[in-house]
Amino acid sequence: GALAFLFLYCNLGSVCAHCLYNSATGWSRILGTRMRIMAVVLGIIGIVVAAGNVWAFFIQWLSLLGVVVPPIGAIVLVDQYLYRRNAEIGEDWRPTAFIAWAIGSAVALIVEFYAPHFSTAISAMLAGGIAYAVIGRQQQAARAAA
Repeated sequence: GALAFLFLYCNLGSVCAHCLYNSATGWSRILGTRMRIMAVVLGIIGIVVAAGNVWAFFIQWLSLLGVVVPPIGAIVLVDQYLYRRNAEIGEDWRPTAFIAWAIGSAVALIVEFYAPHFSTAISAMLAGGIAYAVIGRQQQAARAAA
């Protein structure tokens, strides 16, 4: 029991330390504050959230990730292998990727609630990738016609 607790404590401590460092560095850059101040603030927020029984929502959190994240991977793959192989970044903002992501996430949400026997992640990837490919083809056709 004591050895398992020690192992768990060391494991979680090392993971949490990296997460706190990365988030403090990022948020201090975004907000223009000192990293140490952000580390303390984010550490306090983390303690409050953990004390608020956030673990009770762990399954829902994983389900949300299964709905939101998979379309992103499919869109990146379609973009890099079909449309922009060896391309430079030409635009700061491409709304088509976000539209395809929303479509993929919506399909995943529908599958999650109405067809739970299917894979939410695979459905999201297929829908997001296909949506991005279709939107991209339409944009290419519109540019060619103009």
